[in-house]
Amino acid sequence: MRVSHRQLIILNTPNQWLGVFFYIKKAIRKELFQRIIDTKE
Repeated sequence: MRVSHRQLIILNTPNQWLGVFFYIKKAIRKELFQRIIDTKE
């Protein structure tokens, strides 16, 4: 069974860091989305 690079990173990452990573990713996406909305108006 071949494990993809992304899966390997996830397996080697502690859950707390994974949670922080996803939180930051979500926050950045939210920020960018807000900027796009602001520029449209």
